Amino acid sequence: MNLIVATDKNWGIGKDGTMPWHISADLKYFKEKTVGKRVIMGRKTLLSFPKQKPLPNRENVVISTNPSYVVEGAQVVNSTYELSRYDMGNDTFIIGGGSIYKALLPYCKYAYITKIEDEFECDTYFPNLDELENWKMIDEGELLNENGIDFRFTVYENSDVAAFAAEDADDYNDNMPPIDEIDFNEFELLCTVDDEFDADVKISLLRSCSIMAIKRYSSYSAVAKIYCGNSNLGVMIYVQKDKLDEAREILNAPFDESELGE
Repeated sequence: MNLIVATDKNWGIGKDGTMPWHISADLKYFKEKTVGKRVIMGRKTLLSFPKQKPLPNRENVVISTNPSYVVEGAQVVNSTYELSRYDMGNDTFIIGGGSIYKALLPYCKYAYITKIEDEFECDTYFPNLDELENWKMIDEGELLNENGIDFRFTVYENSDVAAFAAEDADDYNDNMPPIDEIDFNEFELLCTVDDEFDADVKISLLRSCSIMAIKRYSSYSAVAKIYCGNSNLGVMIYVQKDKLDEAREILNAPFDESELGE
């Protein structure tokens, strides 16, 4: 699959849920690339659209943590892993927001980046592809200008696309040995999370960097009660001890947690 996004010179993509610029040529470019295709987005990205309605002439898929959330004209999934039901081919585009981009970036082959040469005030950022070893710019695009704003339509290619297969969508509890067979001497508690989707996104980020993460739900009460008490959604994420600093750095990077809302 692919992604499409506009960024400023610091890889900022938004402020308070909106884009802090208006470039009509970029909106036209976005439409040309996505019409007739599947677009995947978070709920708050959908709410930023005109009249808060799905994009016309596209198959809209919305990710929301709210299992009762329904959108007329769109399909709703409750985690990134539920996306395995779809054929995630070249006709699928990730369109935001920040946490959705980060979670699905490893599975994308091409990134269509409108690179704006100016600096804007942003609170949400896209990963700097120029600093990622497996991402290379393959088309710089010509320098354009609209209303005094310089920009280019660039294309990046991922040389190491992660497989987005059905097994990635399975609950981690189905793919791991019983908790009493895990040697926790080799792992250390990285963080505790009370939202399943938030936990899934964090684990997706860690796995994209080859960091093994273990997630357990409160059905394993001896473990879960350490954190969640009576909650049924408490999740503890353990990682290898020798990867703890790297894992913490990944999760401490700019991360739009507002996208994980209902």
